[in-house]
Amino acid sequence: MKKIKRSHLLPALAILAFYSLFMVFSACNSSTSPKNGTLTGRVELVNDTGNPELDPADFSGVQVVIYKLAELNPSVVNVYNRYPSLGFPISQLTEFDHISAPPLYSTITSPDGYFILDGIPRGDYNVVAEKEGWGFSYVLDCEVSDNTGNSTLSITLYPETIMASVIMDDFDFQADHIYRFNADCVTTQESSVTIERGTKLLMDDGVCFDIYGYASVIGNESDFVRITSSGPQVRLNRISIQPSAQVSGNVLQGIIVLRSTQGLQISRSDIEIRCMRGADSISAISLSSASGVSITNVIITGCDGVDTGSIQLYGSPNYSLVNSILASNTQAIKSRVSANGTIENVTFMDNSEYDVNNNDQCEGLIIKWCDFVGSNTALWNTYHSAANISFCTFEGTDGIVNDNGRYSMVQVNNCNFDCTEYAVKTRVYYYGNTEEVHIDASMNYWGTTIESEIQQLVWDRFDEPTGINNYEALLGVIDYQPFLTRAVSNAGVQNN
Repeated sequence: MKKIKRSHLLPALAILAFYSLFMVFSACNSSTSPKNGTLTGRVELVNDTGNPELDPADFSGVQVVIYKLAELNPSVVNVYNRYPSLGFPISQLTEFDHISAPPLYSTITSPDGYFILDGIPRGDYNVVAEKEGWGFSYVLDCEVSDNTGNSTLSITLYPETIMASVIMDDFDFQADHIYRFNADCVTTQESSVTIERGTKLLMDDGVCFDIYGYASVIGNESDFVRITSSGPQVRLNRISIQPSAQVSGNVLQGIIVLRSTQGLQISRSDIEIRCMRGADSISAISLSSASGVSITNVIITGCDGVDTGSIQLYGSPNYSLVNSILASNTQAIKSRVSANGTIENVTFMDNSEYDVNNNDQCEGLIIKWCDFVGSNTALWNTYHSAANISFCTFEGTDGIVNDNGRYSMVQVNNCNFDCTEYAVKTRVYYYGNTEEVHIDASMNYWGTTIESEIQQLVWDRFDEPTGINNYEALLGVIDYQPFLTRAVSNAGVQNN
């Protein structure tokens, strides 16, 4: 057998090794490099106003923009997955807002309305088509696949409607249409407005839309009426239901309010607000001199009002808040002069100041089966206010503080406490009294069965320096005995 010379073998081996290495790197690059796709489609401009002056000469000039999917609040998602009776499923429909989102890719339509966006990393995106005078339209959760399976969209835009200052006749807010409020707008008592879910109300900074006549919200119950400010740094004032207004079925359902000062303001009694999403506002819901308002299955996050709550109540007794999620606000609820409220089956989470600020003549508040997680103070009860709390869980800095204003009182039973500072604290001055005022905080689980540790979790007159001014009027005493030796099994939010 003829031997191959070593000098001839080495170059051959080197070539073979190089080729093998090249194939390995090629395979790695092919499998790990992102595959791009193409997004194509057509935008049609449809003039349904009956005004021939708005007929488009062509369909060019529409900006088509691709955005990342909105991040769903993981805390809200987790709470809903655990307790499906609270709130409703959030999605791109409720969370995406192109006004405050950074764009990724964009293009402009041709005269016949077609567009193409090439070289897009495959994945899921939100797509927005927008043109001045024609508003905008969303295509949510749109998949961009690789170049072997292009994504094709069909989008329709309608002329924007610029709202007048007064609506005197019947008016329909149509789904898939944009209504722009450049200034305050009111409806007369004789007028009737119908608002279809899927419509969008775009309101300039500080603008109000006040309804004095008849109003109804209709349409696809899986869709929402979208009420937002016209820019990321501005806030609309409110959309209000005035005392003279009539609401179909006394129900307002399926509303999104973003970037507002007072949000959805209710001044008429016996209204139900159901399945509402509020965010990034000072207040998302405001009740003013309205009795018997029911707030059900709402989700409110990111409201930063220091002197108000994400839900603000004034002079609105007999209200109820049930089956809802209030998270990551400064104050979740602030109530004044609003007696006999009921808060049941609500998750309060990571509200930085107060979950509930029961302030100024708010007697008769009942709080039951709620979770208070991660706040500075779960309940602040003050100034001629009274609250009865039962079957709740408290995990935060302070649980219940009965403070400052005169003659306030709380009662708390059958609750579980896991607080880093105080579970229950009172500092109320009872001027003119001479006897101790006892707060019933019995039959609770304090996270410990050691009495000395429980004593560290309560603060009353015995923890105050006796030398302070008016010490003799600090008569509040917390009665925590008898206490429970195990956690209350049916405390906190319930699936119902």
